[in-house]
Amino acid sequence: YQGGIESVAQQCLPFTSLSSEKVNLLLNLTLMIHELKQKGDWTVKDFDLRKIMNSYKCGDPDKIPPLDKYFSSLVTRDVRTQLKDIDKHFNEHLMFRRNELMAEKIDGLLKNDRHKNNASSRLFFAVGAGHLRRTKSLIYYLRKKGYNLTHIKYTEDIPITIQRRKEEEEEARKA
Repeated sequence: YQGGIESVAQQCLPFTSLSSEKVNLLLNLTLMIHELKQKGDWTVKDFDLRKIMNSYKCGDPDKIPPLDKYFSSLVTRDVRTQLKDIDKHFNEHLMFRRNELMAEKIDGLLKNDRHKNNASSRLFFAVGAGHLRRTKSLIYYLRKKGYNLTHIKYTEDIPITIQRRKEEEEEARKA
């Protein structure tokens, strides 16, 4: 099997279901930050992209801040409230619902693979860091279906890679 665990329509639905007012707010904030960065005035170091990426690499994606915290120093209280609403919408539709649907797709693919009794096949699924965070993560839904999952840090090898390397070293010794 080669393909995605969700369709483009499923990925876009959370954005297309946002009101025009909220889309405009997000676009304006994006432009404002871009302008601030160009001037060298963007000083919100706590929510730097490098820190967000490091949280993902270290297996702690829950440290990724919600929207209202990310922009809090730039906007009014009213806009922060709107950002909380947008964040709630995104969590429910962009993450939680999609996580549940992706878990169903992965479960189906794994069951189909097992049904074929293809012991030598390997399935690999890649998702964005946001799908691994919070209580209704993709991990949560897969564990709910009975899967045992192990976090592998970016500095670690995937177990099958270690096994394959040992087999190759053994073959080289025999040669």
